[in-house]
Amino acid sequence: MKKKIGLFLLVAICLTACKNKNQEEQWPPQQERLKAIGISYTQQKGEVEEAYQKLKSTLRKNSAIGIIAESDYAQEAAQERIDLAPEKIIFFGNPNLGTPLMQANQLAGLNLPQKILFFQDGEEFVTAYNSTNYLGARFGIKNTPSLNQMSDALERLVENAAGQTVVHTRKQHVKLLEGIITNRSKQSFTKTKNTLLKSIHDNQKLELIASLDHQANAASVGMSLRPTYVLMVSYPEISSRMLRDNALLGLDLPHKILVWENAKGRVFVSYNAIDFIAKRQGIEINASYKDQIERLLHQLVETATKP
Repeated sequence: MKKKIGLFLLVAICLTACKNKNQEEQWPPQQERLKAIGISYTQQKGEVEEAYQKLKSTLRKNSAIGIIAESDYAQEAAQERIDLAPEKIIFFGNPNLGTPLMQANQLAGLNLPQKILFFQDGEEFVTAYNSTNYLGARFGIKNTPSLNQMSDALERLVENAAGQTVVHTRKQHVKLLEGIITNRSKQSFTKTKNTLLKSIHDNQKLELIASLDHQANAASVGMSLRPTYVLMVSYPEISSRMLRDNALLGLDLPHKILVWENAKGRVFVSYNAIDFIAKRQGIEINASYKDQIERLLHQLVETATKP
């Protein structure tokens, strides 16, 4: 009897082990590593550069799309004497798709233009972007038709460049307007924007990666949009150290500051809270880095919005 029980237990253990082994083989390993909220991505063996250049070439061939900026995080880190695996990000936009999102909610301009991040992870590389599910939930624009078009376009671009099917992190949604800090400006739209540009230019620790006039872009395709302007600001000394700890943070960098005017002519400045970025990424950001970035963003916005 004991032999039969022992044999039964042995078979059960073997079956359970085989089942678990099969489950592990079927479950893509990258889904265990990328746990940030609202990310769509691919991960496969290869090098960043080849896929990045393939995407860039595809974007250039599309007359409806404009490349806004590129940032080589590894190169920036090297200038700070920090060793970082290859990591690049490219910003691009199609006003035919992006403008309707901002017409529905101007704050969507904080997450536009679109961006795709590439980073090396050992023998593999990751291609990642903000999912349209995430954008729809955060800005309350999930029923905007162009969001589905944007989703299809991003998926095609990434799958073509990476040669892999796009997958999504398990959690895709956040609360409406979660993690957005907004200050009302006592200045005009133009003066607020220009003060921000000057403050960034005068600060030797900062680099303006790009700025984009969403209203002008909308007009270029015959669409109307209230004054909406985004600035992308890098703080290489700190961001390079943050990226060394977590490469996926590159998708929430550089920091974006949005200047916008509402239907009543009131001017506001909005940006992403560092605590929200940490929560979204599922990480703890070094307290010193967090404090320096928070103080810097607060000072920039305070200077631009005060009477």
